[in-house]
Amino acid sequence: MLKEQIAAAVKKNTVAAQKKYQVLDTQALGRQMKVKRNTISHYLNVLWREQKLIKVNSRPVIFWDRQVLEDTYHVSLQAEYVSQQALQAILQTASSRDNAVLDHIIGSQGSLYVPLERLKAAAGYPDTGLPMLITGSTGSGKSFLARAYYDYCVEQGYLSDTARFLQLNCAEYADNPELLTSNLFGYRQGAFTGATQNKTGLFDEADGGVLFLDEIHRLNAKGQEKLFRYLDTGLISPLGETKNSQKVRVRLVFATTENLDSYFLDTFLRRVPIQITLPPLKDRNDSEIASLVKLFYLRQSQKIKKTITVDQTVVRILKTNNYSHNVGELKNAVIISVANALQRGEDKAQLAVNVVDLPSDILQTVTLLPDIRSKQLVITPQATLQQLIGAKQPANNVIQKTINSWLQVYQTTNNSADFWSNCLGVLNHLCDDLMFKSATQVCPLPLSFYKNFFQGELKQIALQNHLRVNGNMAMLLSYYFYRRQTAMVELSPKQQQICQKLVTHFQQTDPKLWAIVTEMHNLIVQNTKLQNSMADQLFLYFYLHDKMQEIPRQTLRCIVLAHGYSTASSIADVANELTGEHLLDALDMPIDIQVPEIGRKVDNYAHSLTQVTGLIALVDMGSLADIKKYLQPDLTFPIAVMTNVSTQSALVTAQSIQNQLPLQDIMEAVSQQVVTTKQVIYPPTIKKNLIITCCLTGIGTANKIRQLLMASLPEDSDLEVQSFEYSHLKDSSQLAFLQQIYNIVFVIGTIDPEVKEVKYYPLETIISGTNAAALKNLLANYLTKAQLAEFNKHLIRNFTLERVINSLTILDANIVMQNIDLALERYTKLSQQELSNMTRMSLYVHVSCLIERVVRNEPITTYDMHQISDTNQKITLKNIQKAFSVIEDCYSVKIPLAEYGYIYDIIVAN
Repeated sequence: MLKEQIAAAVKKNTVAAQKKYQVLDTQALGRQMKVKRNTISHYLNVLWREQKLIKVNSRPVIFWDRQVLEDTYHVSLQAEYVSQQALQAILQTASSRDNAVLDHIIGSQGSLYVPLERLKAAAGYPDTGLPMLITGSTGSGKSFLARAYYDYCVEQGYLSDTARFLQLNCAEYADNPELLTSNLFGYRQGAFTGATQNKTGLFDEADGGVLFLDEIHRLNAKGQEKLFRYLDTGLISPLGETKNSQKVRVRLVFATTENLDSYFLDTFLRRVPIQITLPPLKDRNDSEIASLVKLFYLRQSQKIKKTITVDQTVVRILKTNNYSHNVGELKNAVIISVANALQRGEDKAQLAVNVVDLPSDILQTVTLLPDIRSKQLVITPQATLQQLIGAKQPANNVIQKTINSWLQVYQTTNNSADFWSNCLGVLNHLCDDLMFKSATQVCPLPLSFYKNFFQGELKQIALQNHLRVNGNMAMLLSYYFYRRQTAMVELSPKQQQICQKLVTHFQQTDPKLWAIVTEMHNLIVQNTKLQNSMADQLFLYFYLHDKMQEIPRQTLRCIVLAHGYSTASSIADVANELTGEHLLDALDMPIDIQVPEIGRKVDNYAHSLTQVTGLIALVDMGSLADIKKYLQPDLTFPIAVMTNVSTQSALVTAQSIQNQLPLQDIMEAVSQQVVTTKQVIYPPTIKKNLIITCCLTGIGTANKIRQLLMASLPEDSDLEVQSFEYSHLKDSSQLAFLQQIYNIVFVIGTIDPEVKEVKYYPLETIISGTNAAALKNLLANYLTKAQLAEFNKHLIRNFTLERVINSLTILDANIVMQNIDLALERYTKLSQQELSNMTRMSLYVHVSCLIERVVRNEPITTYDMHQISDTNQKITLKNIQKAFSVIEDCYSVKIPLAEYGYIYDIIVAN
């Protein structure tokens, strides 16, 4: 209809004109649509009276799409304005409330801190910024972040107010790179059949702005290569242009839901230096999810122009629900609850949203009861998100409080003993907070970076200075400096004076420890770019003063070397604790450290020793026995290397050193006393009850059947469900081991593995219900009556044919079944053979999985074709190939012969 066409044209113009305010009056619309001006004016006013448009009474009169403006600026607008300037003033006011766009994003100081910092880095790079790739599961906010990137660039002046934001879904061009090329870069007249005139592409239209390419993983290698030239040179050439290229300035943002290594060329990824991963909703904290709930209700309030009161139990339920489709699913849940509340037809100024208004799938999982004492969340159209979630609370900066306390104690305490007692009490409180209270702040450098840093440097410094280090020190220091990235310490001029006096005091009273503090602090500043702070030096001094102790001189020394954050430290600490002396040192090593680097560390340690007669190195891997290659030849004492270190071997070594045994006797004592025994301990009588799912064509389908079955079983049942490959169950040794641990209740799947004395239920009989009674009788031995009733209810819901196929594939179940029906009808005509309902159902399940495998280019390629040998068998296979060629035509794929073999197995078993 003309009315809808006019509405669509106004909407398109409103989207394109944001931040530019280009107008599309009735005369321009008439020319565009080849309709008389008065006809256009009539329909525009009809749409305005229906509150779909906003009218600006300028000359000429201008109309804007109401929903586009209100959704963009999060504001409730009037139906009519006297001038464009008046409307712009309202929109600019609304926009000013959203300045510092990235800082106002929910999670900007939490789960999205690192992604947004990387986004800022991409935006601030000279010229056109850096190309950016956003990864994350469906609904995690990739498109939202791409738009936020554009808004941030405009806000910071990297882009002009007239710059455009364009989006292209690459899935539409997955199999047509030439069409992609023409859409991205345009084409010249005559470039291909039908190219009757020159046409510009998206790169031309986005010149000076942002181009967002979504689902970039759907581009094949050729499609990715089409982008290389622009990423390398900034030049583009339309399709059909052989001579001239043109320079454009386009900021590129890509997004994908898939694993980067599986879909992208290395050469493409190297050209995209900024890669951002968005966390799924389940990994965001309760506060962020609650804020998202309030944001979505606020937008609904503005949309329906009513105050919404939300039961706080609704917020609690939405906050704790599990969303498989992330933020998008949460948003839809809010919209549905508002729609249900409106459906009740209460014509009041306020709309009340209660628990019963939530989507049915959420209500089915609700365990929270409404709290009659809870307050209602009241949301008006005029409210702001900041009002709903409250002002930002200052972070609980326990590090700042600790430094303040130390300076105050120093200023007010004269007695040295009291000073240290009070300061160490404050230190212990800080350590407890760092170790046992997790920080919600996500920091630029990950915690693992600091763990690796301190595992190496702290131990090395301690060893060189002949100091004892316990296994927890590196962990505590890691937490402190990880938190320090965002916990700023600010000292007043007076505090700085006190701090300098305290530093001078420590330099004079304990110059050796202060030299260690200075060395370590310098390394931290150099490697982390953390600000140079006397506060951090004070922390290091207090902590190391309390924890580090000088190691007694010994003529024979031992060091434990093991991979892991604290493996070596833990082994050495146990041995030292049991012997009552510090006899073993430890060196914890990263998993990926190379033997030459380990050799260097052992050499440095050995050269730091004085007046020793020998060194024992207890190492965790046989390959470390080769570290002798990397020791300098100037050592004056022997080094014994013993592999496969354990707590027992370390304890024997420590006791031998304590008893002053010679080096050769210690090695002999370790080899004799460290004994390894082997046994497998099976459960004596009580075995877990196990249900097995399996599939002939791989573990993937068996896993999905397992998920459906687990969703049907009560959570408090004693039944466990595991999935296995068919070949695993046919292996007698594997099966015997499994039966030692479990009582196998039954097997469900697409093929019978023939487990002795174990009942098998074909998946199709569960779907059809033909085995429902037998299954119920069997499970009555393992479930209570209430549990059995719950299982039956969920089984009926979860194991419908449509739901099973939807669970097993990414495809639309109805369309899949229609296509399989076509193939089965063709097979019946070709073979003159009627298939049983069970066989048809088995084929529905099997072929739907087959289609997905082939579409994903992951087909089964192995099948013993020798079993199809006689003439009748070959005719049957040929009929199957002819019949199921329908599937090949429908999905533009080629089904391998091996896949046809498995269809043959199902049909001949009919």
